[in-house]
Amino acid sequence: MMDNFTLQSLKKDFGTYFQQYCLHHKILIKKNKCNAFIVSNV
Repeated sequence: MMDNFTLQSLKKDFGTYFQQYCLHHKILIKKNKCNAFIVSNV
């Protein structure tokens, strides 16, 4: 599960539809120390 900070950043940067898509399909996205999004379950 993604933390709230990552979820809000994802929504801000990519929109609500993409955020909901990731949640629905259980796509786990994290942010690294450079604030880049990393898909961790590929």
